[in-house]
Amino acid sequence: MNKDNIIGKIENGVVIDHIPKGKVWKVFEILKNGLSFARISLADNCESHKLLDGKGLIKIENFYPSAKELNLVALVAPQATITILKFGEIIDKKKVKIPEKLEGVIFCINSNCISRNGSEKVMSKIFFKEGVFTCHYCKHTFLEKDVII
Repeated sequence: MNKDNIIGKIENGVVIDHIPKGKVWKVFEILKNGLSFARISLADNCESHKLLDGKGLIKIENFYPSAKELNLVALVAPQATITILKFGEIIDKKKVKIPEKLEGVIFCINSNCISRNGSEKVMSKIFFKEGVFTCHYCKHTFLEKDVII
């Protein structure tokens, strides 16, 4: 393997792997607000045994995503894995998972929902079960492809 094609190892931070090809930049958009002077490596369209079309990955040094950020990553890349590194050692590795309850993370797609009314100041509350999202307030249901982040 040509060493010029290898993304370097990080000692402290996060590696997000198994991002579907073409979704790396969307995941980066989710995380970029918390990044100031971090060293960041992005790769897309890499070979993968798990994702036949290819995968992407992101390595961010000295950055640890919040639970809300991981929830958003799960919506964009549900098969992604998160690896947390400290002092060159893996301290946690897990698959992202869309939680059963998302508060203030995504919006109801019903434009008439109280959570979408700017004057009401109601935080969105969406439940997720068996691939279907349901708004707590208006009971509108929708699928992952319809999610508004």
